[in-house]
Amino acid sequence: MRTYLVLCLVIGLIGSCIGLVQDNFLLVTDSNEHGVVQIDLSAGNVWKVPLSQQSNPIALAYDPLHSKIYWTDVQDKLIKRSNLDGTNEESVNSLHNSSVPDGIAIDTVSRLVFYTDTGLDIIAVMTLDGRHHFTLLDVGLDEPRGIVLHPATGLMYWTDWGSSPKIEVAAMDGTSRRVIVRISSPSWPNGLTLDTFGKRLYWCDGKHGTIESTTLDGSDRKVLITTPGSHFFGIVFMAPKLYYTDWKSRHVSYINVPDSTPSPRLVVSRVFGRPNGLAAYNSTTYAREGLKFANGTECSPSTDKAQDNFLLVADSGRKGLYKLDLSGGNARRISLSRQTNPIAVAYDPVESKIYWTDVADKHIKRSNLDGTHEELIKSLHSRSVPDGIAVDIVSRLVYYTDTGLDIIAVMKLDGRNHFTLLDVGLDEPRGIALHPAAGQALARLYRPSIGPIPASFNIVSQDVAGEVFLGAT
Repeated sequence: MRTYLVLCLVIGLIGSCIGLVQDNFLLVTDSNEHGVVQIDLSAGNVWKVPLSQQSNPIALAYDPLHSKIYWTDVQDKLIKRSNLDGTNEESVNSLHNSSVPDGIAIDTVSRLVFYTDTGLDIIAVMTLDGRHHFTLLDVGLDEPRGIVLHPATGLMYWTDWGSSPKIEVAAMDGTSRRVIVRISSPSWPNGLTLDTFGKRLYWCDGKHGTIESTTLDGSDRKVLITTPGSHFFGIVFMAPKLYYTDWKSRHVSYINVPDSTPSPRLVVSRVFGRPNGLAAYNSTTYAREGLKFANGTECSPSTDKAQDNFLLVADSGRKGLYKLDLSGGNARRISLSRQTNPIAVAYDPVESKIYWTDVADKHIKRSNLDGTHEELIKSLHSRSVPDGIAVDIVSRLVYYTDTGLDIIAVMKLDGRNHFTLLDVGLDEPRGIALHPAAGQALARLYRPSIGPIPASFNIVSQDVAGEVFLGAT
């Protein structure tokens, strides 16, 4: 049974009754119609999302967890968002007056927005609400445009249509940057998309009217189609089809990727104003992708088990960590240096590493499961009391609570890129658990004077955009 959001109003060319669907659709920005259009891929209907008039919307991304659309406006210098039905439209970031935000992508795991800016020649990242903004790259970029993320590997890919056209890749923190595809000039590599299962990149070229593909390292380059005179701009992959926009024909078309000689077909016969960026969503496809670890291993709840069926315990009295074998009932002290007051402990099954906090030494440390390679990854403030810790095994981040500073913070596994997520409204945060699939963290609050706070306000549910919700335990 399909669900529809029905809103009736006068829309002009697109129609008078909006029947926006919540599954199996494309979203397209249209500069000439000054808005965002939805294409129902099941029924072939086209609806305009009821937003205020946009000036020049270009790039587009969709967040399926919150059913929100994110888009850029290169004339108003804005990044905006709304619900899928057009409600709660808001500006999340006002950019520099020289900005030209041509590309946008959402990391649905770490809950961050990445975008390219061909005016300032930068790639930047921010939280979903735009509050925390950071420039990742500002050197060696000429005309960055399309951007796509690979959360399972922690990599981002982007096109650059400048004087030396190319496709580059880097870690999502901006490190390990390299060129993987060099393109002859003049060329305009525009939109970029990723097939995570097929492990291939696809991009469209507006200068030559081509769609090309390579493996994720830039090898095995292939030209899929060539349409002279076309000006391809946006592209998105949703198996088994590649959807793309064409400024020349003003159509949204697709090709079937498995075909050895793919033939372009129209998604709908409708002629658009100037179709730009694309986003696609299908719940079956999205669910099938599931969660993958950074090394590419898939997580299957029915088959993945703890390495040896064990518990890890931090023991302050004995000043160490213990591994309890749940099969044999044996307890073994892990061979570490003497700890002062270990409290919180977490385990990373991807790399078989233990992470723990020491509230006396104000440290966060890690080691291999057998105690080897013990290392300090973060020295904390002298008033810190790191009572809780959790590892996001998908996005490869460490979260911890600090009941001394009353904060919740996050950092990379090696302690770099430390960032305070919450520093307001926390009293004595302690236990913390993560829900990677939903992009949420759950933290237990404790007030020493009255014990646990009332059940109706025991859990703070916080997505990493900084949006906080209270709920019952």
